[in-house]
Amino acid sequence: MDDLSKALPLAERALEALSNEPESWELIFYKGLSLSLIAHCMWLTDNQAATEAARSGLTLLERINSDAQDFDPIAMVQYEAAKICNLLDETERCLQHCEICLGQSLTDEDRLSWLVIYGEALRKRGQSVESERVLKEALQMVKVDERMLPRIHFELGSTYRSAGQPMEARESFVLSFEALRSHPLRDDRLFLSDLYWNIAELCYELQHYEKAVTIFQEVFRYHSEEDGQYWNAMIWLGYCYKATGNHDKARECFQTVLKSPYSSEADKKWAREGLEQI
Repeated sequence: MDDLSKALPLAERALEALSNEPESWELIFYKGLSLSLIAHCMWLTDNQAATEAARSGLTLLERINSDAQDFDPIAMVQYEAAKICNLLDETERCLQHCEICLGQSLTDEDRLSWLVIYGEALRKRGQSVESERVLKEALQMVKVDERMLPRIHFELGSTYRSAGQPMEARESFVLSFEALRSHPLRDDRLFLSDLYWNIAELCYELQHYEKAVTIFQEVFRYHSEEDGQYWNAMIWLGYCYKATGNHDKARECFQTVLKSPYSSEADKKWAREGLEQI
């Protein structure tokens, strides 16, 4: 499903229907898939509920992985478990799933999917060189499933950022945007939020402050005021305005953070420091 907001009620109805069926490995598998989809759909709007769904789904999938190794399709079980691990920043658990599956005989399509998840997990572990190598391998074989192209460029951009290579990162993020045209991920709010956020931060780091202002304003489309990332973006926007010399707008951003019942104490601390610098 391209639009996560449409996928959520379907996943919730599926989970409800499955709860009335007698337990089997197949039932556990579909419950795990449903919980994984719910977690991804809710990640930006209700992080606590999403995290609970993700952990419940992961428990079910890893139960199959440990107790029903002959279950078909076990590779899909491991893949979905690895995706949830990445979502939860359970990097070591994700890497374990990746290294087991990449050591097996896989179709080109399956290997491509695993390489992308593996590259992301390696970056999160701080292994930028290895991450770049894995993602470039994925890029070389992307013709087997070109739907992966925006994700591969995004992960390469994130890896280059981690490695302190901002120009290479910007090029990869731009390629990710270009690959999104007429692509299913164009409606994936979680992916788009991450992409805009990374580009906005990168523009700030490169001192392209006006462009950073424009892109951070896009980030708000994917977060509600109850979401902590909304206020983190507001802090960034305030500092971007400050860097452009637009102190009135910067002050407005920082004061909005201070007045909000939803912003964290850390956000308020950054806002006060921003105001002191104007």
